[in-house]
Order: sequence, then structure tokens, then C-alpha cells
Amino acid sequence: MPRFGFLHDDSILFVTAQSLAQSGEYRIASLPEQPYETKYPPLYPKYLSLAWKWEPNFPASLRLLIWMNWIFLPVWLALSFNLYRRHGFSQPMSWILIGVMALNPTLVLFSVSALTEVLFTCGLLVLFRAMEKDGARIAFAAGLIAGLLCLCRTAGAALLLSAPIYYAWKGSRRNAVLFLVGILPFLVGWTAWAHLHRITTADPELTFYTDYLGFQFLNVGWHNILPVISTNFRELLAGIGSLAIPRLSESLFLKVATALAAVAMVGGVWRLAKRGQFRHYALFGSVSVAILLVWHFPPNERFVLPLYPLLLAGLFSELDRFWQLLSTARRSKERETLLDRK
Repeated sequence: MPRFGFLHDDSILFVTAQSLAQSGEYRIASLPEQPYETKYPPLYPKYLSLAWKWEPNFPASLRLLIWMNWIFLPVWLALSFNLYRRHGFSQPMSWILIGVMALNPTLVLFSVSALTEVLFTCGLLVLFRAMEKDGARIAFAAGLIAGLLCLCRTAGAALLLSAPIYYAWKGSRRNAVLFLVGILPFLVGWTAWAHLHRITTADPELTFYTDYLGFQFLNVGWHNILPVISTNFRELLAGIGSLAIPRLSESLFLKVATALAAVAMVGGVWRLAKRGQFRHYALFGSVSVAILLVWHFPPNERFVLPLYPLLLAGLFSELDRFWQLLSTARRSKERETLLDRK
């Protein structure tokens, strides 16, 4: 793992996993006074702690770590294939989408990094499959799955809003309530534990390491909300578009190309959702994007990677629509030519 530590979060997650493996406490051992880790939820570090228990010597433990993360890539691809088939994509088209996905450099990079994106997305795809089925028990089970996702990645909190909206739209308020009954104990429990163990500090560095919301309020307020949204919107377009056209340079041509790709992807998702496809995925994406627009860090490819299966479906849907329009225009022109000859 030559890029280990480059993105910062992977090293923090791994050092907290070491703390869980060696002492049983969820602490950041690399910081002065070793404070409790009250920023990142504990489920993924708990999983990574298995690497430390199997191989307690660093960097030898990275050999196991890379396999523990990569194993979720084929799971991602299998779940995505099932997602596309369920929502009306033909088998050949689904295989094409999976092929494009498997060769995406961003996805490949994160599948061999100690980060939560790939595992979290697998969980999302399982959740969306469960929510397509009716039944009170399934709705409650979906809430439990969502709760585990919140303990894996803070971005899962968007489900607290998107899932009840989806159930209410389907006309099942009971299922919306049961979903909340399932997810809330996880969110409340983690929030309460983090509040009780968070250090009190005015140091922005320690706040950055231990308090997501505290660091957000340090950086974003009513005085700068509009510049933050403007900057994040531009970066969001670039991040989404770069999942289709990797950012290999900062040239104007590439910036325009990625922006156009992003517009096509979002437009395609909108049309698919209007036809009744991927609706909960689209709702979750909308809530996630709304949060990212006001967040204290510009949303690059990493932040939108969990939306990649949805965005890729939107892109190919738009490309297919564009091709059909071209074909219709060509046939119309051919008919006009034949009439003129007659």
C-alpha cells in the first residue's frame, strides 16, 4: 500500500483499529494524551482491528489490510449488477456498466485503501434491495442495516431523512416509523458515547481530530455560507464528472468535459427517478449532496463515490437517450431525402 497515509483518514482509522486490538479502547494513540476517537464511528476500525490481531507488526499488517478492503470490490460489482437488472437494464448493458465500473481508477484506488467508501456502498446496495420489499419486519430490518451503516460512516446519517421520505412516498407511514425504530438506537447510542468521551478543547487541531460538528461550526457560518456553497458546488460537479472522466490535469478542456459529464449523470438520474427507477438511491443522493454543499471540505471524487452506481446508470441512460435522438433525426432525414427524390 504505497499510498497508505496519503489521504490522512486511512492512517487515523488504522491507528484507532490498533488501539481497539491492543487495549480494547477506542483512542487515537498517535495524538498527545491519546484522546478517545469521537469523530469517526467505530464499526470500520473494529473490522480493521482484526488485521492487527492477526499481524501485530507494522507495516507487515498492511498485507492483510489490503485484502480485507479489496474483498468488497467484487461484492460491490455483484450487488451493482443485481441493482441494474432489478431496475430494467438489459443483461448486456448491465455487464457493460460493471465492466466500466471495475476499470474505474478511483474505485480501484479506494478498494485497496483503508477507507470506508467501498464497504459503505456495499451496505447501501443491500439496504436499497431490502427497502424494495414490503413488510413491517423488513422495514425494521432495513433500519437496523441503516444503523450499522451509520456506525461505519457518518454519511449514513442521510438515511435518517431519505428512508422515511421514501416509505411515506410509497404510502407506508408504519414502515417509516419502524425504520426509525431500527436506526435511532445506533445513532443515539454513538452520539451519546461520543458526547460523553469527547475532550473539551479550544484547540482547532484537536477539534479537527475529535469533533465533526465542532470543526464544521469553526469553519462555516452565516458569514461565509454563500462562498462555501459556491466553492463546493464547483467541486461537486468536478467530483461527479471525474468519476466518468478522470482528472489527469487541470486544463480548461478537462474541466469543461467533467462538468458536462456531471450534468449528464445528474440529468440521467433525474429521468430515471421520474420513471420510478432508483428512487430511494436518488433520494439518498439528494440529501447527501445537500449536506456536501455546506460542508467544510470541498466534495471531491471520494465524497461522491458511494453514489457511483447510481450516477453511472444516469450517464448511460442519457447516452442511450442521446443516441436514440440521433437515430430518430437520421431516419427523419432519410425519409425526407426519399420524398424529395420521388
